[in-house]
Amino acid sequence: MIEWLADNQWVVYVAVFYLAFKIGWAFHEAWVLYIIQEHPDRIEKAVKLSRKVKELSELETDQLIEEIKSGKTDYSSSAVEMTIERVGNMLYAYAKESGQFLAQGPDLAAVLKNVELRYPGKKFFGEIAKDNPAKELA
Repeated sequence: MIEWLADNQWVVYVAVFYLAFKIGWAFHEAWVLYIIQEHPDRIEKAVKLSRKVKELSELETDQLIEEIKSGKTDYSSSAVEMTIERVGNMLYAYAKESGQFLAQGPDLAAVLKNVELRYPGKKFFGEIAKDNPAKELA
C-alpha cells in the first residue's frame, strides 16, 4: 500500500486537500454562526445593503462602492442615541453605544445641525440629564 501511495502521490494530495477543505468549511460555519448570534445587526445591515444594490444600476453601484470605501456613507442602524458633553463653552456629541465623536457646537441647535451635515439621512436622539452641565447651553 505504501509503495502504491509513493507511486501515486496525487492521491495523497487530493486527500490532504479534501481534509483541509472540510476543516476550513467547518471553521467558516462556526464563524458565521458566531456572527449571527453575537452581531445580528451586521446581518441586517448586509441584507439592507444587498437589497439596495439589487435596485441600483451598474454606475450607481460603482458610486455606492466608492462612497463606502471612502467612508462617506454610513449604513448602520437608522437611529443613533447620543450623549452630550460640555467642555468650556462647547458641546460635544458622541454616539452612546460606541463613543464615536459625532459633532460639536456652541449650543444644541448647532450640534444637531453639524450632526445632520456629517451624517445626512441618519436620525439621532438623546436626552440631557438635568444635572448635566451641558443643559445650560442647550
